[in-house]
Amino acid sequence: MKMCRYCKNPVYTPKEQENITWYKRGEGWYYHLSCWQDYQKTKDKRPDHEWLDLIFDTLKRELHSTYNYHMIKRQVDKMIAEGKTMKGIFYTVNYAFLIKGIVYKPEFGLGIIPYLYEESTEYWGNRWTKEKDIFETIERLQIERNTEKKILKMKEKKREITPEPEI
Repeated sequence: MKMCRYCKNPVYTPKEQENITWYKRGEGWYYHLSCWQDYQKTKDKRPDHEWLDLIFDTLKRELHSTYNYHMIKRQVDKMIAEGKTMKGIFYTVNYAFLIKGIVYKPEFGLGIIPYLYEESTEYWGNRWTKEKDIFETIERLQIERNTEKKILKMKEKKREITPEPEI
């Protein structure tokens, strides 16, 4: 019996229902689709130690690659000792391999991440600022649109009066 990693309830996993009612994140990692979506929404609010799992998920699912768990764990521990955060490392992995298009090589693990960490921080900061400005502009325009008085003109219907026939 396969269990959901999020809600700990059984997951029914027919192959034709994959990504419709259930989601397989990796070998032995099953989720109900709604649980997976909830899990993804809360990923920014998680403590540092849970970010490592998301890094491995990115390497496997997004980059379709293998990885050496122990080497990456040592590299991440070294980066944390240097003052970097797990969240920052995760976003740098996404920046380096998904946005910049650097080819991930399993034999080097995350060796390039410390060199791109500051560049990645700047990129995500700028992106967040731009998106924040866009969302604020949209909200302001929606508020302005809702406060404008809308004048509706109704057309008068023309009615023809026909006399009733006498019986």
